[in-house]
Amino acid sequence: MKRKAPSIAKVFSLDDELKLKAADLTRREARLVYRYHRNIRVLRGGASQLMHKLNAEQIEPSPIFDYLRKSVTKLEKQANSVLEIYIDQHVAMRWMREVGVGISQAVGIFTLVDIDKVGRHVSSLWRFAGYDPTSTHLTREEATECVQYFENKYKKEHVDLDLLCLIAAELNRGVDQLKQITRVGITREHVPWRKLRAAILSYPWCYELKEILFRVGLSFRRAVLKGGLKSPYRSVYDWRKAYEIEKNENGDYKEQAEYKLSSRNYGKKTVARACYEKGILPPAQIDARARRFAVKIFLVHLHEILYYERYSEMPDKPYILDSLGKEHEISCPKWPFK
Repeated sequence: MKRKAPSIAKVFSLDDELKLKAADLTRREARLVYRYHRNIRVLRGGASQLMHKLNAEQIEPSPIFDYLRKSVTKLEKQANSVLEIYIDQHVAMRWMREVGVGISQAVGIFTLVDIDKVGRHVSSLWRFAGYDPTSTHLTREEATECVQYFENKYKKEHVDLDLLCLIAAELNRGVDQLKQITRVGITREHVPWRKLRAAILSYPWCYELKEILFRVGLSFRRAVLKGGLKSPYRSVYDWRKAYEIEKNENGDYKEQAEYKLSSRNYGKKTVARACYEKGILPPAQIDARARRFAVKIFLVHLHEILYYERYSEMPDKPYILDSLGKEHEISCPKWPFK
């Protein structure tokens, strides 16, 4: 006889009056709720996998596992309802929901992007989100070589604020990020060179935002909106993928394929190695390039909406349109938003 799981205590219930307080959440509080919701989803997934594994092995699980799974599922639904109320308070998040972005993803993007710091140019948002190809993450060996190079070049015992600004310019990094990590110019006058290595090892972009946008790119490829319609950015993804496939077959990425083959050790029977030996990129990389392009277009439109919502005027257009022409501009879908 199958054992019945105990009922979930009413103390976990979230009444309507408490839910409505989600409309008054600050940006920082909403970010914490988003992270809480994200962690709950991980716990719920782990509990479901455990139950599935025990059932596959024909082992009757203890009722406590079913109780924990139901408890986490209920908490996830409650956090989800809180995020939905918070989304209704801002135009940008309601627009993101209309174009196929998930609830938690919309809140995560909105709470991480500060339009006052981004400014009028979308290139700043691309850089902050990790979609600027000129911004790279250094390895430990590269960071050590950089510190030795700067120490021999400037011949100073410590790193002060003026020297930190020069190093940031040479590394193509934001000086504010290096100041926040080393605390030079904030609480300290200078730091030893070993502290600089830890600073330049950090990611020059928001790692959490880039992780969210990676999932957004996947959702654009497979998202289905209300009424069975696909996301408007699915057409952008399809067009870019066809463009990337054509360039790949023409051999335009031959140098990249040769570099990948020489810099990494791929298995002899892998699809990636077979493609690189032919001088082309594997299908997975072509798909990723198309998804990144769709996300960059999404960020352009999001920047326009955030800037208009904040300043009641449109921001500057991307610099690429100066050379391509206005006729190549991709208009923002479902905007103006009602």
